[in-house]
Amino acid sequence: MTAAWFLFAAQAGGSLLQARETSRAAARDAAAGAFQARYQGLMERYQIQRQAEVDARTRQDQFAQAMGAQRAALGHAGVGGGRTARLLEARGRTQYGHAQLEADVSARLATRASEFQERQQISALRRGAKAAQRQAGFDLLGDFIGLGQQGMDIRTAQQAGG
Repeated sequence: MTAAWFLFAAQAGGSLLQARETSRAAARDAAAGAFQARYQGLMERYQIQRQAEVDARTRQDQFAQAMGAQRAALGHAGVGGGRTARLLEARGRTQYGHAQLEADVSARLATRASEFQERQQISALRRGAKAAQRQAGFDLLGDFIGLGQQGMDIRTAQQAGG
């Protein structure tokens, strides 16, 4: 074998190694990005849940304070335990229930949005990795087409010289 054939084989091997490394790097980057997206999503959902719990406690404390103040005002006015007091308390409980329900729905929607965003990020990373791997395959094909032409040139040169 001549030096030209050794160079030809080295170029083919280099092209294979480059395509493999490009493909592996894309997969590695996608895996790292997916881990980061999962971690960020998990932390975001944890924060949403904790904030919802804090808000619920705050709402409960505010409701208790409002009911206590209302009872004190009604007692000071001499209206204790009557129909008006019961209606005002029922209205307050209803408003509290509606506020709690609205907050729960809002927290669930925020959690679902976080999960959706996480899935979208991971999907985009996977699509990017597949595109990079596909491009590496196309680059390898192009390299082998060029190497095939180079091999034909070497063979033609050897037949003409030999």
